Amino acid sequence: MTEVSPEIRYARRKENFLKAVARLERVVALSPFEDIELLLIKAFELSFESAWMCLKDRLQLDCALFQPSPKPTIQTAFKAGYISNGPIWMKMLESWNLSCFSYDDETAQLIAGKIRSIYLAELSKYAAAIS
Repeated sequence: MTEVSPEIRYARRKENFLKAVARLERVVALSPFEDIELLLIKAFELSFESAWMCLKDRLQLDCALFQPSPKPTIQTAFKAGYISNGPIWMKMLESWNLSCFSYDDETAQLIAGKIRSIYLAELSKYAAAIS
């Protein structure tokens, strides 16, 4: 199997992230129907995962830094100026982890509210910055 260059990997991840945020924007526009909550959370999960992986690749390309997981990637990206609001990104990470392993309606509604009120704007800001 041929290894993909870091530039191509980053370009692919960036494209996937931009598509994921566009999907998340469309899902948020469909809300507030109760049955949409799961779709909203899954779209957020995909967008957030694509975002941190895109940050990881960018750090590796620009700074030769390899961060194996989301938390150090976010911390390093914030320090390097790739993202402007590290605390919100850490809250997104917390919600992302919680959404993957929590199955109660109260938690889902809390996360969905944060997606609509805070997280979408932050992910969209990052998407605009790298477009």
